[in-house]
Amino acid sequence: MIHPLPLLLAACYSFTLTLAAPYKRNTLVPLQRTKDNNAIFRLGDISYLANTKYPKATLSAGPPGKDVITDLPVTVIYTNALIVTRDALQSTIDGYRNGDDVFTSDFLGGVVLSSSTKEAFLDKSAVDYLLGTGVEHLILDHTCSKAGLKSIAVTFADL
Repeated sequence: MIHPLPLLLAACYSFTLTLAAPYKRNTLVPLQRTKDNNAIFRLGDISYLANTKYPKATLSAGPPGKDVITDLPVTVIYTNALIVTRDALQSTIDGYRNGDDVFTSDFLGGVVLSSSTKEAFLDKSAVDYLLGTGVEHLILDHTCSKAGLKSIAVTFADL
């Protein structure tokens, strides 16, 4: 089962991973806070409401001692595959594009990968696909293996 998460409010220490050459994406523009302290933001021509009071997930990652709050639009991919392939990622992301009226490529600046298996592994085709789509931040939770990702900077996180 795979789900997108439109905004991940990440309480991060350092969040500057470069996976690919710069890719033209719209910048997250904060618009206002609601009376409940939720955030309204814009990506491109679409406005979104983010539940910042009770977020679905938060992320702490990076070296200790450098607390920074970062708002980063991401796509969260949950998988039950032991080997994550290009086809699996592409099918999932195409499904988001075709089935979610508010999903855009702006959410692909960051990808969070989580698996129901103990050590999901991204094969070379998956890594090439992520690089080709311009993913800048790849966050793996503890269920994912960094094996095979030696040429890519990766953040590990507990979600």
